[in-house]
Amino acid sequence: MKLIPKSQDIKEYLKADAVIDYDDKSVSRLADTLYERSEDSLDYIRIAYEYVRDRIEHSADINAEEVPCSASEVLKAGHGICFAKSHLLAALLRYKGIPTGFCYQKLILDDETAPELIIHGLNGVYLDDRKIWIRLDARGNKEGVNAGFSVTEEELAFPVRPEKGEKDGVMVYADPDNDVLMALQSHKNRSELWADLPKELPDANEKNCVIRLLQKNETELLKDFLYEAVFIPEGVEPPAREIIEQPELKLYYDGFGTGRADFAFVADIDGKVVGAVWTRIMNDYGHVDDETPSFAISLYKEYRGLGIGTRMMKEMLKHLKEKGYKRASLAVQKANYAVRMYQNVGFKTVDENTEEYIMLCEL
Repeated sequence: MKLIPKSQDIKEYLKADAVIDYDDKSVSRLADTLYERSEDSLDYIRIAYEYVRDRIEHSADINAEEVPCSASEVLKAGHGICFAKSHLLAALLRYKGIPTGFCYQKLILDDETAPELIIHGLNGVYLDDRKIWIRLDARGNKEGVNAGFSVTEEELAFPVRPEKGEKDGVMVYADPDNDVLMALQSHKNRSELWADLPKELPDANEKNCVIRLLQKNETELLKDFLYEAVFIPEGVEPPAREIIEQPELKLYYDGFGTGRADFAFVADIDGKVVGAVWTRIMNDYGHVDDETPSFAISLYKEYRGLGIGTRMMKEMLKHLKEKGYKRASLAVQKANYAVRMYQNVGFKTVDENTEEYIMLCEL
């Protein structure tokens, strides 16, 4: 099967970030150790692949409940599900200058006990000397699963069965799928994650979703999304909608459009606005100074975990940079699963209090 890179910029397949964190010493040390054993670049790919496949357990095979996500987390835990293991393999290969991305298949979880279609993750690796992309599946072998290293004929963990609704993704993505990251980062244990595994191949939910500027006649929507943005810890009753009339919350929408950094984008699916991101220079929880716009973002619950929030954030950050702003800020509850999303788009914690992180993104 001919694989298609999502990005034509090969450097995108070499970058480090909060998930593919090969700048972590434990990851780079392992890469150096494995590299010393190899004869050449291709041999290193094989050795790194077999290490992740065989030495890092699949969480389900050992009934582990911890849910690691980043490469360093997987290495520390010694296990991970397919997506997490692909993050570690990508980090090991990218650290040594080997372009590596992410591929996905839509497969039945278990024919007997869980006959539902879910997403399975593996890696796409670029062989520069052959000018081809190959797929490697480091899921981990067991009875009935026998994936291997090959540059000619694929030896994947699971053959795709179209007659059962299974599909093979042909794209090689430079970044892990947003749905995958949200699933790994928002569930407390694997049992909880197993009931909420991603079910659609990347881009399946993007074709009908448009990120566009908020229209002047839509500013009232910010009240709805501000209420949706109020973080409610598990087991706590939602507050009355009137909470958004409190002075510290009203400043997020009152007179919106009159300030120099009043910008807003919405996510529009087939004419329905399902999310919004907006900025203001205001004395809010995330206020840093009078030159730095503060972020607010929210999605209706049924549209969370689809990568839409990340798309809105990236669009706004791009817009702020084009407008000449040097950085942006936000405040987020420490228990909010969105912390990871903010980190993934470039925000870093610069301060904190008992309940919140104050985060900045340099543009």
